[in-house]
Amino acid sequence: MKQFIKYVSSLWLSSLLTSLLAFSIQASLARTLSPSELGEFNGTLSYLLVFGALAGFGVDNALLKIFGKGKTFGNKFGKSVVIYSISTTVISLLLLVFFSTYIFSGVNKDNLFILAPILISLVSFNVRSAVLQVERRYHELALWQIINNGSKLFFILFIFSDYAKPDDIYYLYSLSSLMIFLISISSFTKLYKGKVSNYEPVAIGISPYRVKKVGLLSIPFGLAGIAHTIYFQSDVFLLSYLNSSELAGFYSISLSIITAVYLFPAVIYQKILLPRIHEWSNNDGRKMLNVFQVGNGVMLITGFLAAIAVFILSEPIIKILFGSSYEASIKYLKLLSICIPLRFVISGFGSVLSTGNLIRYKLICMIVVAIFNAVLNVVFIPEYGVYAAITSTVLSEIFLLLLFVFTVFYKLFGMDTFKGWFYFSRGTLNV
Repeated sequence: MKQFIKYVSSLWLSSLLTSLLAFSIQASLARTLSPSELGEFNGTLSYLLVFGALAGFGVDNALLKIFGKGKTFGNKFGKSVVIYSISTTVISLLLLVFFSTYIFSGVNKDNLFILAPILISLVSFNVRSAVLQVERRYHELALWQIINNGSKLFFILFIFSDYAKPDDIYYLYSLSSLMIFLISISSFTKLYKGKVSNYEPVAIGISPYRVKKVGLLSIPFGLAGIAHTIYFQSDVFLLSYLNSSELAGFYSISLSIITAVYLFPAVIYQKILLPRIHEWSNNDGRKMLNVFQVGNGVMLITGFLAAIAVFILSEPIIKILFGSSYEASIKYLKLLSICIPLRFVISGFGSVLSTGNLIRYKLICMIVVAIFNAVLNVVFIPEYGVYAAITSTVLSEIFLLLLFVFTVFYKLFGMDTFKGWFYFSRGTLNV
């Protein structure tokens, strides 16, 4: 148990540091690029990340599920995982070319070509992360998470040391992506040879049946990844593409701060509570309900406090960290702070919807809201710009929360869904 707590603490700290690095990357870019240049870069990056969600298409989660049945069993699927990863990455590249040629023909194709290695690095990062989890190398996993963003920040610092120009940012990002891919090759080699966890090699050829099996297991996770990416990334790209790169730059800065605040509930539920919630869903339903109820109360209160803090401190945060060139981001950040308590409560509901067969309902909710968000952005951003992006984000958060609440109410807890949120004296969070 002590060893497990050490691993959880390690992952929790690495998640915090990873988020801090991501925030530092945005701050460094803001100090280097003009709002228009930053908007174009973040817009291009957001566009690529949507296709990046297709590269691998949920294979990392499928890998964990397969190896959950045993190391020997999992290693039989190693080659199939590699083939599936390569195939989906090639498909994502082809789709990127198609959409950039016929749908979003106005995108800067030179910059897209330079940043294309990001697609390879995304699947590489996810597969290596899954392999490290299977091998229970949690400290290395924590370090791997830090390296992913740390490498980007390292290469960006070349601009500040005059070894590179601001225009080189696309090349520097690609270099960090190639580094992630090269480090990950050893994990792909282990999978291909059937030697994950240093087992004796499992000599099994490539089986169409196993590749198909990997695909079927991956699809739900892949769809969830696509929905999540469209939801959180499409507005920056569409704002840059359909309206103004400068506005996209201001908006992306505000969004990066909100995303950093979202780390708190994400770490609490995804890194700490979720494994226990899975356990309680099978063995102790009352405990799961109590933690769910009190957790919602805690999230609601802390969410409101965080929103108030961001609203009050938005001006010094923007001016000190990003510079006076981004003062326009202040009002956008204040408006986006409305989302914070919504997202905090969504995290609690989303955690219980990750258990048992409820995951399919969670997936449906996410896909519906992602489509809703994208449609609002496409229709209203050309006319109303950044305020359309903010409004669609707030409405989407409200919509997702309502869908999650209705699903938990009808499929899991009934009226207990709304009870006991503020009974903190029960001490149910002593998990």
